[in-house]
Amino acid sequence: MTRSAFHRLTLLAVVLMLSACAIFNGPRTALVPTEQLQASLDKRFPLDMRYLELFDLHATQPTVQLDAAAGRVLLTMDVVIAPPFVKRTWKGSIALSGVLRPDDAQRALVIREPRLDAFRIDGFDPQMSRQITRYGGLFAEQLLRDMPVARYDDVRPAYAGADWVPTKIDTRADGLVITFEAVR
Repeated sequence: MTRSAFHRLTLLAVVLMLSACAIFNGPRTALVPTEQLQASLDKRFPLDMRYLELFDLHATQPTVQLDAAAGRVLLTMDVVIAPPFVKRTWKGSIALSGVLRPDDAQRALVIREPRLDAFRIDGFDPQMSRQITRYGGLFAEQLLRDMPVARYDDVRPAYAGADWVPTKIDTRADGLVITFEAVR
């Protein structure tokens, strides 16, 4: 083998190894089905909180849906509201939504930009419910703020010993498609 043929062969081997490394460290996608999101949220409920020091709220039975067109996660749940100074309670349901974003500190996808979409309490007239819904942004923020929906460790690829972080989240009707890239 001539010296120039050896150099060409060595150069070709180096190029092939570098391209193989690029292929192995390229982006990976993971599908997180709606059922997995539902199971993750079910672990966080029932949820009890006090809203504006005026109402105690007990939320149960969250139902997850994905709005692919808006890129939002929709949550509907049953609620029981009880003012601490009155012995009466009200039952109903609320619908909230938010956008999923990566949170590296929690190593999870969390709900951001929460919004109260609908509020129905048995015994409240529709106009009262509409008013509460209009001013419900603070409530949605308090209830959903940074709520983890899926942990990285449960959905990220395990490949070549690399640490993978989400770089893109696509919302589909049947689940989330998360694009991960290796940390370099």
